[in-house]
Amino acid sequence: MSNLLITGGAGFIGSNLIDYFLERGHKVVCLDDLSTGYEKNIEHNFNNPNFRFIKGDIRDL
Repeated sequence: MSNLLITGGAGFIGSNLIDYFLERGHKVVCLDDLSTGYEKNIEHNFNNPNFRFIKGDIRDL
């Protein structure tokens, strides 16, 4: 399966995209600075080996 980067993944749309792709067996990296998103939207994925969360701003990469 694919490796995906979801920016803004802790927001409503991003967190639902993450769930969608994880359910289909993809590996997902979530990048979010949590300025408008919420960790609670993605915390249920923290124990999933196909999920990785990076707190940060894409402008800093």
